[in-house]
Amino acid sequence: MSGKGLTWTAAHLRAAASPEEVRTAIAEAAGQLGDGSVPAATALALLEELALDCARVRADLRAATRVREVLLASVAHDLRNPLNTFAMSAGLLRDDLEGPDFDRTRALSLLTRMDRASSRMQGLIEDLLEASRVEGGVVELTRRLEKAGPIARAAVAKAKQHCADKGATLTEGAIDDDALVEVDKTRTVDALVKLVAVALRTTGDGGGIRVGVERHEADVLFTIRAIPPRGALSSVAHDEGRGGLAFLIGRGLVTAQGGQLLTESTQEGPRMVAAFPAKS
Repeated sequence: MSGKGLTWTAAHLRAAASPEEVRTAIAEAAGQLGDGSVPAATALALLEELALDCARVRADLRAATRVREVLLASVAHDLRNPLNTFAMSAGLLRDDLEGPDFDRTRALSLLTRMDRASSRMQGLIEDLLEASRVEGGVVELTRRLEKAGPIARAAVAKAKQHCADKGATLTEGAIDDDALVEVDKTRTVDALVKLVAVALRTTGDGGGIRVGVERHEADVLFTIRAIPPRGALSSVAHDEGRGGLAFLIGRGLVTAQGGQLLTESTQEGPRMVAAFPAKS
């Protein structure tokens, strides 16, 4: 086998997606290339490339496995809370119905809590399905030239009540009304809302979130900054582990449109930046 033939075989082995394809590539190489000698340096160099490729694949697989484990743990934790609320409310309601003094007002309050828990669980299930679509690259996008300012303001308006329910304030930061991006507006608003939900995990009661957008050189930057309550210590940057499904969906919707999500810690608080190429 010649050095060129060995290179051909290595390329086919890299492209093989199953054990059968590996065996086929080896069989074709043996049948077509003969038994000619190959310099040891050439063989070792190609073996090194293959070994490095395998090492990278294994590292990626381990990283993906860790992310999946953290994500499943996060989903299980998030589902457990509303499920416990539902079960506890159902038990209390049953006790009231079986007791001698039925309180209609209390019963309606328990039913309201059960409705909220059911809605929360349904939302988590929908997020899980959306995350699966995002990770699978099957999200439908209709990208158009859009002003970035209205996108940021729409996200603030959509997420404001959820922040208030969590005891946090959501405000607009600096907004560049002249910045243009080529995105699916609805999906980008959804991404920012999900990232705001991630930021809520670090603020707690009395904290704040500020959303802004600016053009910086060749990019348009949507910034979501989490501001802890006065006197509280700033948290570390966001990641998949703490962000769960919301982070996965938000990041996926950004990257699916040619953007990039950056996370960092600052003295003021954690910050996420969704960067898109600027358009003119």
